[in-house]
Parts: sequence; C-alpha cells; structure tokens
Amino acid sequence: MGGWNITKKDLLLLCRDGRALAVLLALPMLFIVLIGMSVGPLFATGDEEKSKLPIAIFSHPKSDFDLQDLRRFDPQSFGYENLEDVRAEEANLEPVTLEEAVDSGYDEAEQELERIEKNCRMLTERIINKLELTPGFKIERISSKAESENWQRDHVDNVLIEVGEDFWTKVQNLDSDDLLQIDEGRMKGGLSSVDIFLESRTSNPTRDSIVHDMVRGKVLEVLGPYILCESSSRFRNASGDTCEPYTLTGELPPLEAPAPVQKDPSKAQLNEAYIFIVPGFTVMFVFFLVNIMARSFLQEKHQGTLRRLQMAPLRPASVMIGKTVPFLIISLIQTVLLFIFGRLMFGMSWGSEPLLLLPVIFFTSLAATGLGLVIAMVVKTDSQVSSYSNLIVIMMAGVSGCIIPPDWMNSAILRKMSLATPHYWSLNAFGELLKAETPRLTIVVESCGVLLAFAAFFFVLGSVLWRQKLAT
Repeated sequence: MGGWNITKKDLLLLCRDGRALAVLLALPMLFIVLIGMSVGPLFATGDEEKSKLPIAIFSHPKSDFDLQDLRRFDPQSFGYENLEDVRAEEANLEPVTLEEAVDSGYDEAEQELERIEKNCRMLTERIINKLELTPGFKIERISSKAESENWQRDHVDNVLIEVGEDFWTKVQNLDSDDLLQIDEGRMKGGLSSVDIFLESRTSNPTRDSIVHDMVRGKVLEVLGPYILCESSSRFRNASGDTCEPYTLTGELPPLEAPAPVQKDPSKAQLNEAYIFIVPGFTVMFVFFLVNIMARSFLQEKHQGTLRRLQMAPLRPASVMIGKTVPFLIISLIQTVLLFIFGRLMFGMSWGSEPLLLLPVIFFTSLAATGLGLVIAMVVKTDSQVSSYSNLIVIMMAGVSGCIIPPDWMNSAILRKMSLATPHYWSLNAFGELLKAETPRLTIVVESCGVLLAFAAFFFVLGSVLWRQKLAT
C-alpha cells in the first residue's frame, strides 16, 4: 500500500510539471510534424525509386542542318573517303552550292535536309525515352551547359550523359557493317564514337561500365533500324513498313510513358511515410523518459524526501517500485497518445492487428523505465543527468534505426550494433505489425521477448544499484 501512495504522489508531481509533460508529449508531436514535412517525401518514395541511379542527360546535338552538312553526312558522294578527310580540309573548302548537291546525287537537297532534321529530333528523343523506361535509371533532363555543371556539383557521385553537337553527323556516317561488327567498325570506341560521353566526378569503374553498356544498347536499339534503312537498299525494300517511320510523313510509334518521379508525394504516400516516422520518433522519445526519471530521483535526494522514504516502514523494493511505476504509466500514456496523434493527424494505419501493438508498447515502456532506473542510480548531479542520459538516448536512437532505417546504413558494424539496443527490437515489432498485411507473430513475440529481457536486465541492475545506494 505504501508503494501505491508513492506512485500517486509522483504522478501528481509529474502532472504539475508542465515542462516535463511538454517534453514527453508536445515535443514528440512537433518533431513528427516537422520531420514529416521536411523529409516525408524521401520516406514516401518507394524502395524501388530510392534504389534507382540518378542520371542526368544533357542533349544538345545540332539539328538545324544546311547544305554544308550534306557533305559531312555523305563524304563519299562529295568525293571524300570519310568524315575525317572532310574535317581535315573543311577550313579551306568552298561552301556547298545547290548545284554541287544536285551533282552529288541530291536532286531534292532541301527536302532531304528536312527529312534528316526530323529524324534527328525524333530518334534523339526516342533514345532519351528508352533510357527513362530503363529499370534502375532515374533520368533528369538538363537544358543547358550551366545547368549540367550545377547538377554535377550537387550530385558528385552520380552520372551525367552528354549528347554532343556532332552526334547526328557521326550517326549519318554509320552503316550496316558498323552494326554487325560493333567492336571493329566505327562504333568500336563505344558511345564516344557517336559523340556521347559519360561524366562523373568520382571514379566508380564498375558502375560506369554498366551504365555505358546499357546506354550503348539503347542507342543501338533505336538507331539500328534507321541505319539499316539508310545504308542498305536491300533491307529497305525487303522489310515492309520498317523503314516507313523515317520518311517525311512517318513517325515512330509512341513509347509507353514512364511513371513520373513524384517529387511531391500525395497524401496517401506521406501517410505511408509516417508508418516509419511516428514509431521511430515515438520510441526515441519514450527513452527520453530516463532524463526526467533521473532528475526526479536526484531532486528527491537533494530535498531529503528519498532519505525519509528509506527510513519509513516500507520495504526497499516497495519504495523502488513506487518510484518507478509513475514513469511507466506516463510512458504508456505518451506512446498511446502519439499513435493516436499519428492516426488522427496523418491517417497512419495501425495495421491489420492493432491490438497486438499494445504488448509492444508495454514492453517498450518497460525497457525504457528500467533504463531510466539505472541512469537515476548512477548520476549524482544535474549536469550528469543531462550529459549521460542525452548522450545514451541519442546514440541508441541513431544506431537502432529510430532516425535512419538500419537498411540504409552503409556500415555492417552499425547494423549489428543496432541489435544491442531495445529500440531496434521495438521498431522491428512495430514495423511488422504496421506494414505487413499478415504480420508474422513469431517476429512480434521474439521482439517482445528481447524487450522483456532488456527490461529485466535493467531492473535487476537498477535494484542492485538501489540497494548499494541504501547501504551508503
């Protein structure tokens, strides 16, 4: 009975302490709202989207052609061996005239240039569309050189694809043999052979090689039929409608539009984000209880109340339980209110088995209260309360996954360290109950068992320290 009186007394004192209640209740709610507004979209984006490699494309091939370009596109018709020979003498060459174009086989030069311009724009856009549909790529289009430089500065670890001005000129010089002997013909230099370059500020040979090969595959997939139609009359005459899109009036069939990357997720997606944010910060702030609990014990010690309780006709265990239970009750109320807040404010789901949340809440609060008892028995000054408790709580929250999911941690050591915190097991159970359509009870039971083991260890250690304190 004496222990219950101590509990009631401490509950009344806690309820009168507005600052303590604000830390326990109002501050977690404020954090959940602020974190959700600032990084909610990051958590709302699906796992598949987060795993995609960001790639920027800066495409600026020349597509407004004149008679001079005909000589570059078809050197042989103008008496040159290849494009390199034209480039070598171009500074000293006279401009191509309409008569010279007709003599070289271009009776309708203006119409032919118009057709080539159309194909350049159409097929360049087709290549970018194909890349946007490539699994694992998250494509962002860049419209200027300055923007590409800014993107590289802000995305040091990612890849920029630059399609140069000479892209289409080099494409026009390809023929069917270059497609059949890809490692020996004009494409043997890879993407650079058609004035496409991959740029990245950090060296990652494996990644860059994979990106290069995938981009080259898409480029050849798009350009292959066009090059065959342009260079082989036999193919053009035997392939039915294959070459039809490359005439003036033809168009390539549309691609299926890629799913847009949602930078401002919908309310429904943000609600999914709160399934991580609400439990994560709830568990973190549940363990901030140790701060208030230690300060309460220290205050009673300084006021002499704790000494009088020790001299009262009460068993030491009754005094310890009476001093501990109020914080357990406050912790339970805090957790339940935060979950209700998440449901009412953000529509956060409680999962298919909401009643199973209650034992997880209870064992989490029990572990937090046990840790609070240990800290209360160790600290001797108010400054030690602030330094010890805040350091322990923040470090455990950071390692365990309250702030960043363990799966996002690059360090395997940190992921293993998270297993040594009660926070991890609490989040493990909450994650299973809130996310899975059919929660696996074995995971929930295992997590609750580990939380109970943490609580038992903390309470046993706290009671030993309590008795030592009484003895001194």
